[in-house]
Amino acid sequence: MRRVAYFKGCLASLSAKELDSSTQALAPKVGLELVELESVTCCGAGDIHEAEPDYYLHLNSRILAYAEAAGCDTLLTICNVCTLNLRQANWQLKNDEALRERVSRNLESVGVPLRPSKILGFEDPDRPWSLERIIEACGGEAIDYPAKIKCCGFPIIQAREETALGELIQPIEQAKEAGADVIVTPCPLCHLSLDAWQSKLKAETGKDFQMPILHLSQLVGVAAGLEESELKFKRHVVPVAPVLEKLEV
Repeated sequence: MRRVAYFKGCLASLSAKELDSSTQALAPKVGLELVELESVTCCGAGDIHEAEPDYYLHLNSRILAYAEAAGCDTLLTICNVCTLNLRQANWQLKNDEALRERVSRNLESVGVPLRPSKILGFEDPDRPWSLERIIEACGGEAIDYPAKIKCCGFPIIQAREETALGELIQPIEQAKEAGADVIVTPCPLCHLSLDAWQSKLKAETGKDFQMPILHLSQLVGVAAGLEESELKFKRHVVPVAPVLEKLEV
């Protein structure tokens, strides 16, 4: 078993507990021992990054430091926003010695030694392929559509709901028109938007998509033979029963 530091983030601890439970159940089946990080905070999402970039950097540096203190050379996240923030912070620290020393001094003053881990980066963000490969490896057919790489609208839903819903409808509508039975996402914020806010779309547009939304770990868990009790599909807003029949759960 390979030991990896496990940073599950905020939503998997609260409103998306099914993401954590399915990941925990799936990990040993793919040879991973999850070392859950204690005493770590939120990565800051996009809000702190924009408002207080130096504070954001320290938040994420602290998470990286705790991951290495756990004796692991790999940090596993299950949230795209967490992954992005941690990678950006890690890149800054690796490429700016003066910045790294300053952040390290600050963290050491509160008892957190800083030793940044390696940078991870493996695909073109405009032409991603990794999610499609996982879907196909699980026996699915990856459907291509333009809005698959667009924002779900989550960051602006409170301030500009109409604009956010305009962003949200694009992936759901395009996926439906392309013949998709389900949308799979590796991001819990996208999952929250795509799953819970379809009712908002129906109220605004009259369109009732009823598009099931799965966490990536749930799709892989289905392929690995995990039980529904571990995958917690009943926590979803849009029923997933229609697609589960095709997935043969």
